[in-house]
Amino acid sequence: MNKLLAVLIGGAFAVVSASSFADDRTPSSLTPAGQAQLKAESAAQKAAKAQLTDEQRSAAKSASDAEKQKDLSQIPKGDATRTPLTAKEQSRLKAERSATKAANAKLTGAKKAAATKKLNATKRSELSQAEKGQKGQ
Repeated sequence: MNKLLAVLIGGAFAVVSASSFADDRTPSSLTPAGQAQLKAESAAQKAAKAQLTDEQRSAAKSASDAEKQKDLSQIPKGDATRTPLTAKEQSRLKAERSATKAANAKLTGAKKAAATKKLNATKRSELSQAEKGQKGQ
C-alpha cells in the first residue's frame, strides 16, 4: 500500500512538473518585423560566407583566431594583485635565495631538521592567520 501511494505521488509530481515546463509561453521582445530583419541579415551572412574562396576562408579564420588570442591575452593570469618585479628587485631576491641555499648547505643533519621544523611552524602560523582573515570577510 505504501509503495503504491509513493508511486502515485511521484507520478503526480512528474506530471505537474512536465506541464509547468511545457506551458512556458514567455512573450518574445522582438516584433515580427524585427525577427524578419534578423532572419534577412542571417541569410545575407550565410550567402556571403558561401561565396568565399578557400583562401578567403582561411584568412578570415586566421583573423578570427588572432582576435580571440588577443582577447585571451588581455585576461590576467595568475596572481593579478601582485605587481611585476623590477630588475633590481629580481636580482635582490635571487641573491637572497642563493645566500639562503649556501647557508642551508652548511647545516648539519640536526640543525637542518631544526631549521625545517621552525620553517614549517612559521608557514603553519601564517596559513592559519590567512584562514582567519578569510573567515572574517
